[in-house]
Amino acid sequence: MASESTAPHLADFKALIDGPLSEYCTASTKLGGCVLTQSELVKSAFSASYTFLLTAAQQSKPSDEALQTMVTPIGELMGQIQGIAADTPPRDPLFNHVSAWSESIAALGWVMVDSKAVSYISDFEGAGEFYTSKVLMTYKKADNAADHQQWVKAVKQIFADLKAFVKAHHTQKLEWNKGLTGGAAADDEDEEDEDGDDEGSSADPVSAFDALVSGPVAAYLEASKAIGGCVESQAADYVEGWKKEAEFIKKAASMPKPDDVQSLVGDIAAEMGKVGEYGGSVPPRDDLFNHVSAISESVSALGWVVLDSKPVPYITDAEGAGEFYLSKVLMKYKKADDGEKHVKWVTSVKEMYAGLKAYVKEYFTTSLTWNFGAAGAKKPKKTKKKAVDDDEDDSSGPDPVAAFQEIIDVQLAAYIDLSKKIGGEVATQADSFAAGWKHELEFLKKAAKMPKPDDVQSMVGDIAGEMGKVGEIASGVPPRETLFNHVTAIGESVGVLGWVVLDSKPVPYIGDMEGAGEFYLSKVLMTFKKADDAAVHQEWVKSVKDLYSALKAFVKEYFSTSLTWNFEANKPKKSSGGKKTAKKSAASGGSSSLSEFKAILDGVVAEYASLSKTIGGPVLDQSNSLVSAFTQEYEFLVKAAGMPKPASQDDIMAMLTPIGTEIGKAQEIQNSVAPRDPFVNHLTAIGETIPALSWVVVESKPVGFVGDMEGAGDFYLNKVLVDYKKSDDCKTHQEWVRSTRAIFAELKKFVKAHHTTGLMWNTGTGGGAAEADEDDEDDTASGGNVISDFEDLMKGSVATYVDISKKIGGLVEKQALAVLEVYEKELAFLKEASSMSKPSDDVFQTMVTPVGAAMGAVNDVKDSAPPRDEFENHLTAMAESIPALGWVGVDSKPVSFVGDMAGAGEFYLNKVLTQFKGTDSAALHRDWVASVKAMYDDLKAYIKQWHTTKLSW
Repeated sequence: MASESTAPHLADFKALIDGPLSEYCTASTKLGGCVLTQSELVKSAFSASYTFLLTAAQQSKPSDEALQTMVTPIGELMGQIQGIAADTPPRDPLFNHVSAWSESIAALGWVMVDSKAVSYISDFEGAGEFYTSKVLMTYKKADNAADHQQWVKAVKQIFADLKAFVKAHHTQKLEWNKGLTGGAAADDEDEEDEDGDDEGSSADPVSAFDALVSGPVAAYLEASKAIGGCVESQAADYVEGWKKEAEFIKKAASMPKPDDVQSLVGDIAAEMGKVGEYGGSVPPRDDLFNHVSAISESVSALGWVVLDSKPVPYITDAEGAGEFYLSKVLMKYKKADDGEKHVKWVTSVKEMYAGLKAYVKEYFTTSLTWNFGAAGAKKPKKTKKKAVDDDEDDSSGPDPVAAFQEIIDVQLAAYIDLSKKIGGEVATQADSFAAGWKHELEFLKKAAKMPKPDDVQSMVGDIAGEMGKVGEIASGVPPRETLFNHVTAIGESVGVLGWVVLDSKPVPYIGDMEGAGEFYLSKVLMTFKKADDAAVHQEWVKSVKDLYSALKAFVKEYFSTSLTWNFEANKPKKSSGGKKTAKKSAASGGSSSLSEFKAILDGVVAEYASLSKTIGGPVLDQSNSLVSAFTQEYEFLVKAAGMPKPASQDDIMAMLTPIGTEIGKAQEIQNSVAPRDPFVNHLTAIGETIPALSWVVVESKPVGFVGDMEGAGDFYLNKVLVDYKKSDDCKTHQEWVRSTRAIFAELKKFVKAHHTTGLMWNTGTGGGAAEADEDDEDDTASGGNVISDFEDLMKGSVATYVDISKKIGGLVEKQALAVLEVYEKELAFLKEASSMSKPSDDVFQTMVTPVGAAMGAVNDVKDSAPPRDEFENHLTAMAESIPALGWVGVDSKPVSFVGDMAGAGEFYLNKVLTQFKGTDSAALHRDWVASVKAMYDDLKAYIKQWHTTKLSW
């Protein structure tokens, strides 16, 4: 058998252990104490993961029971790592260090997920990021600040390399039987007979679904009965939903697709609603909370029958929503006396969804086929496994305008009909919402025939007007009114129609807007579950979800990165998932954002403070800290709006110290009261939620971060309501809870509107982004400095990189000369840009074409290298990071864009260091890596000085 070191996938993981993990352990040794103890466990966990990967490389995927045995050593070490944090008191100077690992170590569970492994790691990495930020803030002025900064840097590099490793070798999920020599061993589990025509060996779709219900679904029910309680009750309702789906498929087999499919799936939706209610009714500390949450989050898998496309990915997404809770079940019960039955339960859930995906993939790959049982009808057959070519001619499909019209005719019409059945404000609001969709259709018709105008906003006034009406109807209905949750769900999510003005990521944006109303849709189901007209309300909720799902599918299909203008002349096509999209942000003007934050401070925060004063005691004391924290955050935002992002993390942390101090005071008040204090839930709710103000240091998904912190306190807010529901001052405490929720709801809206992907620096305080003002500056003086500084960059770090590459020689030298060519083309571009106003998109593309061609040449050198070339990592590092020179085409955050692209090559730079460590030429290669990093650091500094928010023309 070949040595394991010859397999790149194993060697790369070993490089992670020998590189950043080793640096983290060294840094932990300097800090000592519980950090050192925990680091030894972390190292053992990664070593256990390597052993697991070595075993997995030599075999096909085993049974779930055998798989659980394989991962047990990793899971046990994860538990011990989390135990260190649990045993460390919050006032311990190293509490944040060990908490960071406690929150993020679960990332090693990626080997168990069935999809989106990289995203799974990112989620857990993000969970620890709050604590690493606190480490930096706590020690920024300490004598050993550098030791703590190095520790944080090493931790971040571990996760960056882990994600890069998974992305390179296990893109979606763990690949089994990859072998020990780098080539995947033959593994039959994913192979299919290519002609796939052996109809005699397969059941018809109806019988196959019945077999699914009597097999994996029945096994899930039995496993649930073994646990009992709410798990068993939920399972009974879920199985009933599967049986209703079986009846639905029987009907579909013998009839053409009707105009109103929704009327046929009401029974399924009703059972799904029942299943989902369990997730909201079981308290988080209940022993079975994770079980019911896993099913509640994934029950939507049964909704595949109403999709028009991609049902298998849809089921996978639904299944993935519950994966986190399944992992927590395994972790919680791994050492319990009855652990075996919980493991069997998790296995049964996974097998149930695996069976559903296999069924849909075999019979209804693209969507449900109707009337498939009719005489002479062609039987649905397994579709051959082929990669979808996103570049195929889509001319046979509907054009975007027709596709949007279809949403209006089908999903929107269904929502309107059901809203009319409910009546009242729901029907009134539906009319305004429908008018907004129709205005959006007219907008798309205009966009189809014209280039993008300078003032897009003037074209969407009608849409915005109807969106405003929808929101006004929602705000006009009192909270205790019967239809409050219906109109609030739409009022919170109406922003979906705003995707047309975004410069990037419209699909995630729609998802965020949809999510804002999700809570209220769930409350509709809960409120009306036993009502005589429950079915109507359940169907209404389903119609809303279907409408938003259709919109997301439409945008993903035709405008995945942003709205394409003049698309009748250049028809938009489905975007290739592999293309990297420049990160952009629809940031608003600085003056607007600051006034909105001030409105939060003067509005809901002031109301909360007034109510806290009425309650008095420690609630009042803590409210003073919260108000002060918001005030300090406002002052911080004012500073950030008027300056570029500081180069030093220390400088940023110094600016944030006043906020952190007030957050700490609020949490100290929480920790100072006894568990039975009458205000313990008030104080804990704020103590758990106030870290939301730390969104300013979150480098991605700040809205999600605020939402997570908000959710952490919501349980205690509910306990306040329960504790005081019969007290004489019940009204005061209810209003206090409402005001608290309003604060963080408004904070989320603010962050979503102005800092969607991360804090925007230098946005200006006068109503616009603080860009170089091309109308007010002396073009000669400014242009000269802009150009001479870029020339200095080329004479400095770029020249150093080229010189060291020449010393290495071969393809490294050849590629360096290609990189130099990119910089020379970019210099020529900048000279031209410094002497003209921003041109049309067509002219711009012509101007940057030479830069793009030169970047392609850098990648070509990498591709020309023979397999296992000695300098493969050098070449890949540059090929992955050279897109950083594309910052000139980014509409916002060019510095962050360069950082992201440079980061894409970081993994390979570390591999260079590991590869040549201990060799005679180690110093040369260390210098080469340092020169590459310096080159990108200098590029970021140049952009920060002259093109802070985007290219200045």
